[in-house]
Amino acid sequence: MLGFGLPNAGKSTFLSVVSNARPEIADYPFTTLTPNLGVADIPGAGSMLIADIPGLIEGAAEGKGLGDEFLRHVERTAVLLHLVDVTSNDIVADYKTIENEVKAYSVDLSSRAKIVVLTKIDLSLPELVSDAEKALKKTAPKGTQFFAISSQAHQGTKELLYATLKVVQTERAKVAVAVKESEDALPVIRLASTDKWTVEKTEDGFKVLGHKIDKFSDRTDFSNDESVARLRDIMRKMGITHKLSRMGATSGTHIIFKKGTIEL
Repeated sequence: MLGFGLPNAGKSTFLSVVSNARPEIADYPFTTLTPNLGVADIPGAGSMLIADIPGLIEGAAEGKGLGDEFLRHVERTAVLLHLVDVTSNDIVADYKTIENEVKAYSVDLSSRAKIVVLTKIDLSLPELVSDAEKALKKTAPKGTQFFAISSQAHQGTKELLYATLKVVQTERAKVAVAVKESEDALPVIRLASTDKWTVEKTEDGFKVLGHKIDKFSDRTDFSNDESVARLRDIMRKMGITHKLSRMGATSGTHIIFKKGTIEL
């Protein structure tokens, strides 16, 4: 799952409250200069990897502000959280700015599951929060889930996590079906051996080895974004991404396979 939004929308604070990540937090824009990763353990339900990307501004897809070097992280996740500061003077304009930047990016993200989150509700009156949500519901696609939270007050964060995990699990199931269909369509990569794999930390990053993952990586075109994205989906399904995070890998860390290298 990945959180994104305008600078100072509350992304880093949310991540620090619900996960084991400890990002830098300050009351000024662009505090986050590199994506942050954290694992949220949800009692009785499971866990999920959460990332936040630095705040986006209008024109980010064309390289303005911190540019599109961070927008590429959006394409690596199945579920998107769009955080919007409820204290903004024009919450609809803020929402549209970020949505337009994501749409302007070269990769089609229209099929990704998305949840809209109103943040900092402890700094606003309940009726104003309600008005803001109503305004956004008129703008957002039909069926979009909405949540209102205060990370500082831990208000609404638990409900958001459980709902998000449910969506993540649904998306993981879809990926599993897609991978199974791919395996059925390509008998050459069917494996009768074990699915075991190992992760080894090296000076250059993390080396991933294993009979099944080696087969998938061997068939990956490391110069093709779609092919690499498919390999990342398989890594998530097999639990490799979660293990990498536990071992200290962060966004941008080199993940080394027998015939190529990708960034986490």
